[in-house]
Amino acid sequence: MRAQSVVARSGHEWPRRVTTDSVTGAISKLGERHAGFIDLHEVEYANNPDCMAKRFADFAGARFGLADVVISNGMRAPAGLTFRKYASRVALHPEASTADKRWLPERFVALSRRLQARGLTAEFILAARERGRWEGLGSALPPLQSFASSALLAAWIYESGWFIGNDSGVGHLASALGIPTLTIFRRRGVAERWRPGFTAGDIVLPSWWLPGAALQRASRSRRRFNWRDCRRRGERAYRPRASR
Repeated sequence: MRAQSVVARSGHEWPRRVTTDSVTGAISKLGERHAGFIDLHEVEYANNPDCMAKRFADFAGARFGLADVVISNGMRAPAGLTFRKYASRVALHPEASTADKRWLPERFVALSRRLQARGLTAEFILAARERGRWEGLGSALPPLQSFASSALLAAWIYESGWFIGNDSGVGHLASALGIPTLTIFRRRGVAERWRPGFTAGDIVLPSWWLPGAALQRASRSRRRFNWRDCRRRGERAYRPRASR
């Protein structure tokens, strides 16, 4: 739920000019008015290598004194479906909510060919509205799968053997269903927080530094920024880390 909606329902007025300080002020007023209000900002943005699912599980255990917290949302498949029935089928999801999250189409196609060369079955998952970006590639494409509902999509993923895709909600759905995932991310910090974490999974990062959201916003607004500092941040972000 958007913060504006939360504030509106509480009876507080959302500030006309939305800034970090105004949002913080509005949220603090919620805490003053509602005794049960919990601000999860620190859980989400803390310097923590765990994924979001693990962070919230740990938070719930500590905050509510629960000894049996598990990383699960309780999702269960309906009767009649067989878990990973098609073990050699790899569900590839080449789309994402924004263009900057999408790995290049030709690379997804090349990946599908490599998987097929190893005896696996690669199939693309696409929403009906997304097919137009792919159908122009013609015979190079693997089979394209689109579904009329999220329930049908989940059923198909549940019977697949593997999932590979961009940073998107479909990857979290696959993970929640117990399907091993491989997710392509742009930046390490985002990957640490938002990688699918309900079951076994891994991530892929680029070998070069990509600018973060703050730098992108500064560039779009034509504000001046320190390129040397940006370079140092990039080098530090991709400096080899000790194994955890």
